[in-house]
Amino acid sequence: MMQKDGISPFLSDIAKKYNKNIQFVMFLKLPGNQAGMVFSRKSFRSHEILIDDRKMPCVYHIFHTLFHEIAHVVLSHFDYSSNEFIVTIEEQEKEADIWAFQEIGIYDEVGSIKEGEMVCFKCLQSRIRTCMKKI
Repeated sequence: MMQKDGISPFLSDIAKKYNKNIQFVMFLKLPGNQAGMVFSRKSFRSHEILIDDRKMPCVYHIFHTLFHEIAHVVLSHFDYSSNEFIVTIEEQEKEADIWAFQEIGIYDEVGSIKEGEMVCFKCLQSRIRTCMKKI
């Protein structure tokens, strides 16, 4: 799925509802296999979410990436000034994935995969380039 490069007002509005310090969500080409990232500025008080939708076979991937990146902001993965134990990058990525799966409705309220969502769950987890529902 390829959108025109640039800021997405729709996705930006969604992101800002979770954290007012998210300035915008932008589509653009990212290096390597990176599907999304958060770019933080000024002591992490301003965030920009960047998404490379060229690497995504369906809209579910775009929304999962959006909510995964929002999770990094909401869960304070960039706040290294706190006295809390800093978790590893791997743990942050897992935590962001879980949060994203809950927000897009793959997980139910107790953290189990909802009936009918297994195909999308496996596809999102494996980050394959073809939508499994279309096969």
